[in-house]
Amino acid sequence: MTLRSPAKSPNPWTIRHAQANERLAIEAHLTETWIATYAGLVGRAPVEDLLSDMRRADDLVAFLCVADAELLVGVNAAGAICGTVAVGMSSHKSFLTVMYVRPADQGRGLGRALIEAALEATPPDRPVVLSVLDIRPEVIAFYARFGFAPRGKSTYQLGSVVCDTIEMVRPAEVSR
Repeated sequence: MTLRSPAKSPNPWTIRHAQANERLAIEAHLTETWIATYAGLVGRAPVEDLLSDMRRADDLVAFLCVADAELLVGVNAAGAICGTVAVGMSSHKSFLTVMYVRPADQGRGLGRALIEAALEATPPDRPVVLSVLDIRPEVIAFYARFGFAPRGKSTYQLGSVVCDTIEMVRPAEVSR
């Protein structure tokens, strides 16, 4: 799967499957975007602690290399990763995780293109599920534009900080 950005885009990018040799670039991208996304919400220390723990245990790489998950990356013209989304599957649902776009690349359609590519990779007969922090109404609204609706609430621990999350679901009949 290779998608290109709109021709009018000032910063062209391509969406494709992540490559095994991109581990360090993906890790750097997630570090940048997780700090940009979460440090203002919960503080920088819990985010850096989580990243350190994941690197030390190699959990990040293990997570990204799960056999039933597919990691898509948005790559700019210089070859730098500027966005990611992972598509996972179970026998009865699909799920999206690791949906992050570098702050400098937000607002240019890359997030939309990543979600569309991820949804194309899901089976049409399964609902698609994702989780989002409930204090991010702009992100909730973004996913709602793709047919996702809130289904339930839970919590997620980010370092020592407990965050409320909303599970959002796109029904199977909307998926295709």
